[in-house]
Amino acid sequence: MGRPKLAIQVPCTHCQILVWRQPCKLKRAKEIFCSKQCRGAHRRYSFAETERFWAQVDRAGGPDACWPWTGSCTKAGYGQISFGQNGHLYTHRLAYELIHGMLLPGFLVLHRCDNPPCCNPFQCLFSGTPQDNMHDASLKGRIAYGMRHGNAFLPTSAVEEIIACYKIVPAADLAKKSHISRHYVYDIQHKRARKHEQDMSR
Repeated sequence: MGRPKLAIQVPCTHCQILVWRQPCKLKRAKEIFCSKQCRGAHRRYSFAETERFWAQVDRAGGPDACWPWTGSCTKAGYGQISFGQNGHLYTHRLAYELIHGMLLPGFLVLHRCDNPPCCNPFQCLFSGTPQDNMHDASLKGRIAYGMRHGNAFLPTSAVEEIIACYKIVPAADLAKKSHISRHYVYDIQHKRARKHEQDMSR
């Protein structure tokens, strides 16, 4: 959007981003918003609450850097804040909603930067479903596979041997050697086993 003629820059009442407005319109406006999302979010959270929130976000790195939350955090490192009737909120979710509007039911706020306390809604945060969250975690290597998986009981070498011996060594012999059932041997060889053992067979 270009700069309107004879306009001046004023801060958005909600997010404090500078926007261009004509002086004649400022005389009639009690509050200035940069978007419909900011107008909607401002009705849910008071100006004092949003001011208290942003005061605890370190934005010194600039618009393209992570904005870490400097207040209270959970054991997992996610920021949290208490907002009156709204109760305890995750700060990264709050930052996203203050700028982009309320999330749709069933959606989460995810981090591109993989930095839990980050609250930069412009560069680091995006919305997604729980499935998107799992896919994102898998791409970034945060999901354990093989022997790192909590439910794993077969070493990687045993799984590789079972796959390599397909149609060479009887399934009964492989099952006896690995102390598992023949059906589980078939599952590994035909990629019907658990996801972390399927990945080792690729």
